[in-house]
Amino acid sequence: MLCPGLRLISDTEGRSQFSLWCILAAPLMLGTDVRKASAFTLATIGNMEAIAIDQDPLGVQGMAYTPSVPPPGNVTYYYKPLAPTKCAQSIAIAILNRGPKGVPGQNVSFMDIGFPAAQWIVVRDIWADTTLPPTQSFFFTRAIDSHETLLLKITPLCGMGQS
Repeated sequence: MLCPGLRLISDTEGRSQFSLWCILAAPLMLGTDVRKASAFTLATIGNMEAIAIDQDPLGVQGMAYTPSVPPPGNVTYYYKPLAPTKCAQSIAIAILNRGPKGVPGQNVSFMDIGFPAAQWIVVRDIWADTTLPPTQSFFFTRAIDSHETLLLKITPLCGMGQS
């Protein structure tokens, strides 16, 4: 059962739980009374981009992975392939900070997640509602607060850097 909005967890922890359920392609069964939910909770459980990751038609469950540059001990990476579009397959990544303190931005190598270094990629930060300019080889995330999970959608650009 999803717990965003329940009294015993923070908004950040509720959003982290929602992110991880989305990466795992789990059924989104809400345990919160939406009539009493805060605006933050409603924004979390109603985020269509996050729900689309959870309900992606490829139906593949996400899995933990270790990047080539190991993250701090309290940080875990998860990877989920998404259904291919007209020219390429996107993926979703969740980066969870389980620690009691925030951590600086993380370096994500495209080769670690199955893309060639020459491929042009667009990175969408679902919770920050931002899209980074197209980039190659790697990117840096924003800083990750204690108990926060970044939920990212990685999309290759068609015709750029593909052989």
